[in-house]
Amino acid sequence: IQFATTSASKLESDGSGTISVTRTGGTAGAASVTVSVNKGSAGSGRVTVSPTTLTWAAGVSGAKTVTYKIAATSAYNPDETFTISLAAGSSSSSALGTNKTFTLKVSDTDEPVLPKQSYALQLFRNYSASEAYAVSNIRENGRVTVGTTGRLPTGVRVSYDANTRRLILSGKPTRAGTYEFSVTVSERRSAGTSTGPATTFTVTVSDPATLKPGDKGYNAVLAAGT
Repeated sequence: IQFATTSASKLESDGSGTISVTRTGGTAGAASVTVSVNKGSAGSGRVTVSPTTLTWAAGVSGAKTVTYKIAATSAYNPDETFTISLAAGSSSSSALGTNKTFTLKVSDTDEPVLPKQSYALQLFRNYSASEAYAVSNIRENGRVTVGTTGRLPTGVRVSYDANTRRLILSGKPTRAGTYEFSVTVSERRSAGTSTGPATTFTVTVSDPATLKPGDKGYNAVLAAGT
């Protein structure tokens, strides 16, 4: 008795898969095996199998099917490997074959996301600014792109820092006004490109000459030398 194949790769979003277990050779007596799966780095319950016992009556050979299920997680996980194993039942008349373990590799499909859906920022005309926002569920550095739609303040740019895994909004706005734009973060992965939900930014650029003590940013502007 053994697995018909010894490995498979699945996406977390696949949810499940099947493995064939075959009995060949002598069938003089009844045979049974138990099926188990290791916990893996994600802990118990990440991958489960059913049924956990397979039986063949005396004189019966052929294949039976084991179904494995993959539990989804809300945050990104690196690729994980699980081992599904066969063990002979206590009264089984058949021995295990060479393929008594099956290796399952699970790749995540969670989207890269910013921690909030919208931001409101106050910037000041002709003063340099830099704001950083952590991006979660990023898998690999250097394979991330940022897309923007809408109207950015003149002199302001949006970029991604692969070393810190942060979205950076920086620059020196040159014109006062209120600006709205959306940002998406995409990551190229082995399974394809995954793009997170759009995050909206509303940026108000003010003239520092209009600030007075108590206004947001007043001390920052003073520290800049005005």
